Amino acid sequence: MRNKCSKEGCHSGNLKPLSHPQKAWSLEDLGGTNWEMIYRLENEAILPKLMKDYEFKDFADALDFVNQIAKIAEEMNHHPAIRLEWGKVGIEIWTHAVNDLTGLDFVLAEKIDKIE
Repeated sequence: MRNKCSKEGCHSGNLKPLSHPQKAWSLEDLGGTNWEMIYRLENEAILPKLMKDYEFKDFADALDFVNQIAKIAEEMNHHPAIRLEWGKVGIEIWTHAVNDLTGLDFVLAEKIDKIE
């Protein structure tokens, strides 16, 4: 599994969506980290995404977390949707180029969980 999109981004790569069993196994491999696989209706398509909320003691800590995610996302050239609120950060991950989940999404989720 690649752990980085091509330099042009995931839109130019040849990433392939994971099968339903592969998604389930990959989610299980994240093991007890509260990532959920959700489905959202967007542009008349139902898209699977990984989603997780993180809580912090204040806005500054939440913002610091977002900035650390940004560094990882830039290194991987794979960017999640991020919602920043006072004391809370929400993350949604999917591969835009295939409108589905790929192995790269699970790698990103794991790297985000390792932020201290």
